[in-house]
Order: sequence, then structure tokens, then C-alpha cells
Amino acid sequence: MAKEPSARRYAEAIFQINDADGNEENWSENLKFLTELAFNKDVSSLMNEPHVPLKIKKDSIKKLCSDFSKKQLNFVFMLIERGQFDLVIEINDRLLEMFDEVHGIKRAKIISAIELKNDFMKKIEKKLGDLTGSKVIGVNEIDTSIIGGILIRFPDQVLDMSVKGEFFKM
Repeated sequence: MAKEPSARRYAEAIFQINDADGNEENWSENLKFLTELAFNKDVSSLMNEPHVPLKIKKDSIKKLCSDFSKKQLNFVFMLIERGQFDLVIEINDRLLEMFDEVHGIKRAKIISAIELKNDFMKKIEKKLGDLTGSKVIGVNEIDTSIIGGILIRFPDQVLDMSVKGEFFKM
């Protein structure tokens, strides 16, 4: 959680650069790629190893990110120099939230006791979209402890329509 303010500031800076350059899709794709690299054990251990020279780290990233713009590479190099390469995961999350807000998209976790079928998920997303006035993108998560019904989690709101939730209201 201590890294959250830094991730937010970096995401805001990228958002402003993107706004000036008009290159949202490229930044999104490249940050997603960097996030995948950060989750890769080999890459992550190389970037976090203090005994590996900075030049080797930068050269490795330059090879892996050959299609990045100069601005994007410089951004990654700055994170590496500051020992914050793993922060790309949180930066990506914050930037996606910012892009979603601009495009009127809300993301929701739709938690159920069983896996929901695609057509039912679409109906839930549509109904939630009507309620919120935004396009809703839902991700189904399974939690058998809710017994039945659904629990919907937006970043700023929770709608509990589960059997477990009803028991707790009694």
C-alpha cells in the first residue's frame, strides 16, 4: 500500500503525456506488457537484484521492449534506476482506472457461488449499466461461502444480493 501514492503519480503523469500525444492504446498495451514482465520470475529477479549492473538491466529491457517509444523506454529506465520496476503493476491498474473513467466505464467483480454463464453475465452488466449510467465490465469470481445470489463489488460501492448477506441482515 505504501507504493500506491507513487503509482498514482506515475499513472497521472502517463495520462497527461498520453493526452498530449493521443497515444492511449500504445501506452495501455505497453504497460500491460511491462506488467506481464514484472510477474515473470526471471525478469523480476533480474530487475530486483542489487548486484546486477544497471547497464545490464537497461539493455535487457531495451531488447524486450524494442517497439517502445523513446519516452516509454525512458520511463521504464527511470523505474529501474529507482528500484521500482515492480511498480508497473500498480501503475497499470491506476492508469486503467483513469482511462475507464474518461470513457465512462465501470469495472465490477460479480461474485457468485457458482460460475455464471456468459449470457447471464451480459444481462447483469447491462442491468448494472442502466443503474449506473456507465458501461459496466464485469468479472465473475467464485466464492462458495456466499451460498447463493450474487455480490457485486465496484471500486467505490458494494451491492450484496447474496444469501449470506441476507443472513447477516437478520
